Formats: sequence, C-alpha cells, structure tokens
Amino acid sequence: MHIHKWIFFLLTICTGTSHSIIFRSAQSIQTYNNTAYIAETRFVKRSGIFREARIVEVAGIRVVFLFAYANMSHIGVRFIYKTNYSLRARSSYKNILLSCVVTRIILNQTWLANIWSSAIYSKIFMSTGGPGFHSMFTSLSSISDLVKSISAGLKTATISSTELSAIKTQFSNANSSLSNTPSSVADATILGLVSLPDTVNLAPAHSLGEIRGIPHQGISSIYINELTTQACEQALSDWERAPIECLIVDDVRHSDQSIIDAIKPLWEIQLPKTDYVTNGKNVGFTTTGHETIIRCSGGTAGDICPLLTINLGPLSPITLIAADLVLTKFSIYANIRSTFNQAIPYQLYWAPCGGCAVVMIRLGSGVPTTISGINHLGILRLSSQQFVRNFTLQEISNNLLSNWSNSLGANQEIRNLWAWTTASTISTYGKIIEWWLEMFGVESAFDSLNVLATEINAGSVPQNLYQDIYETIKNAFLPSLRNFEIWHFLSD
Repeated sequence: MHIHKWIFFLLTICTGTSHSIIFRSAQSIQTYNNTAYIAETRFVKRSGIFREARIVEVAGIRVVFLFAYANMSHIGVRFIYKTNYSLRARSSYKNILLSCVVTRIILNQTWLANIWSSAIYSKIFMSTGGPGFHSMFTSLSSISDLVKSISAGLKTATISSTELSAIKTQFSNANSSLSNTPSSVADATILGLVSLPDTVNLAPAHSLGEIRGIPHQGISSIYINELTTQACEQALSDWERAPIECLIVDDVRHSDQSIIDAIKPLWEIQLPKTDYVTNGKNVGFTTTGHETIIRCSGGTAGDICPLLTINLGPLSPITLIAADLVLTKFSIYANIRSTFNQAIPYQLYWAPCGGCAVVMIRLGSGVPTTISGINHLGILRLSSQQFVRNFTLQEISNNLLSNWSNSLGANQEIRNLWAWTTASTISTYGKIIEWWLEMFGVESAFDSLNVLATEINAGSVPQNLYQDIYETIKNAFLPSLRNFEIWHFLSD
C-alpha cells in the first residue's frame, strides 16, 4: 500500500508566564542534550496501518509520533496553535469567535501569504484546539522550518481597525443559516458535531472557518459587532507563546532524541508557555450551564427548538460508556414517572469534540408546542431532571454487563476512526489527520475501552466501574457544575 509520507505537527497555543516544565504524568523525566522530556507509548489500535503512538513531551511541546505500517513518499506537517481562545481551553464563546476572526485577518496579511506560498500541499484551518497549519516536507529535521517562520511573524504582526471592519462584514454576511427555522439551525449544529471530521482549507477558499460542537454562526451573530482591535491584539499576543502539540506520522521509526532535535529550533523561537489551559495533554469543551438564545428569522415568530449539549468529560473508557448509556437510556428513564401525560420522543447524538465525550439532546418530532402549559424548553429541562433522578446507580449495576456484548462498545465504536471515517473518498491518511484533531491528548481512549471490554467479558469487573459511570453522568447534568449548555433557537 502506498500513501503520502507525512509528519503531522499539531501546534497549540495558550497564555501564561511560566517557562518551567509542568508534567502531569507518571512517566519519569529524562534528559537529552540539556533538554528535559518525558516519553510514553500509547495504542490507538492493535492492528491496521496506524497502531501505536510514541509520545515525547518537552516544556510546552508535546509530540505524538504515529508509525505507519505502509509505504509513504513524503513527510507532512500538521500543527495547531492551542490558544486560550479555543473551545478546548473552555474559553468564552466570544473569545472563540475572536480567535476565528484574528486567524482570518492574519491569513490575509502579506507576510503569512509569502511564507505560505512556498509550502507544498498546504492547508490552513480552524479547529476546536485553535488555528492550525499543515504542509509537506522531505525530512524530519526540516519540520520546524515553516512553523518557525510563522511563529516569528506572529511576534511582529498587528491588526488594524480597517482589517477588523472588513472581516466583521464578511462574518455578518456569512450568517445565512440563521434565516432558516429554529429546528433547521439546530439540525445544522448537530450535523457539525457528528459529521465526518473534515477541516476546510481557509487559505484559498476565503472561508471563515467554523468550530464544530457549537452553533458558530449563531454565536457570530451575537458577538461579531462587539469585537475590538484591542481584543484582537490580546488574542494575537496569546497566540504568540502557545505550547505546541505535534503529531508525527511516518513509516520510519524515529528515536525520541531525533524528534527532540527536530523540534528544538521551533521551541527556541516559540518559547511556549506551560501554564496555558491546554498545555500538554489537557483537553476541554466550553459549557456555561446556562441558556443561550440564538435568534433565527425563519419559521413562525415564537417557534423554539432547544438543544441540550452535555460534556461528559475527557474521553476515557468511563466517559465512552457514559455516552453510550445516555444515548440508549435517556428516552427510557426520562419518561419513567414523567410529569407529562404522554411519552416524549427524543433525538440523541454524540461525538468526540475537543478531546471530550459530547452529547446533544433535542426533542423528537410530534411533540406539541406546549404540554400542560410547559413549552419545549421547559419539557427538555424537566426531562433531564427526570432522567438523572430515575437512572440510579442500582439501574447501572443491574443492566450494564448484560448489555455489554450487544450495546456497550458498539455505540462508542461508531465514532472511532475506523468506523466514523468510512467514506471511500477519504484516504487512510486523511482519516487519521482529521480524526486526530479531536483526539490528541486522549489518543488511546478507544483502545482502552476495548481492553476494558475484554477484561469484563473475562469476568474481571473493576471495583468502582459502576460508581464512576454513575458519577460521570450525574455530574454532567448537575446545574451547579455547569457541564452543559442549552442552545435556545428562537424564531423572531
């Protein structure tokens, strides 16, 4: 089999002041050429082209080297600046939009265009972790070259009021989906979460970039006119010193030392700070625990469509099982001893997003506008409370193992790389680079779930399994912890 030989360089940016190494890992610290680092191996899948990932981390730069069991002709680099203005960093929705605006402005500036003109098979995109770039190279030692130029350029870049005004107009004109009905806008938000991972190339297309997992155009309509050049400069300053996430894919097994040699020149230019929210393997997904109104011009005035988004936490066997249980059990337990005189249908979806297990819940078709004077928003709120009240620890203990072979595992696997990205038009290479954008930091979550399933089927059940799953689900719906968001799509 023959695929392109790429090195993916996932660069991430966040704010802070400390230059010290902050390792949140059980791995021991090693040194090479006066550089402290930690290293570990994680499995993505036990067979196939992409199996194990070797992770090498220095202060502010985390490298994931994924060996390819296939012939590859070129080296490619994909990198993401994981800013504090990102969904992964649990930033405010206004700041997430600001990051998209700043990226679009910088992308239009001559200095970046000049750098990018020499890049081969290049791509610039927005992701839940921040702005990202990738290109093709011929050697491991050259992977820092392009990124060094970008990092150096960011340190002297500025943003004018004229540039901001022009981009504001573009963003305002792009909010066309809000002319649809509330239900249609909610559907588009869901589709953005569960569709095949596929980043839009912003460089030639002049696309504005949309962040999956949130109603991006709705957020833009709320905040775009509030953005200032001062805020843009602050976001740009945040971008300048970010920690870096590197994903390297190659058919040559590179040593930890050769990887460190390759990234050290970049580190010296970037000087990444280590106290950013998403430094290292940290993941996240923004929720406020509140209701946000997204106004739509389609439909009949007063029409509403609430969409509940739940963050179950960083991807792990526990949160993957919790996602499966919410999807398969919510409709059942939300209708037990219901305050309504009829069974309410629900539609549920889930996908990895920002390294977390994210679930979206909306009412199904045919639900009356009001039931006993309660509108759709109230119905969804009460239904969530009923689900948590009825889906007890005892229910999980009684039902979990008996459903494992035909339920648990299957619903998670639909979002694993090999099942989620089955489209024949996507190359194996293309699948891994897009899927990885939502998985870095938790690369082995699906493999760990399969290991747990094997152990359970062999009769070995972890002592706190049921309790951990129960707490994960309960905490996701608990108002005081604010691990959810209600998007209230409303027709004017």
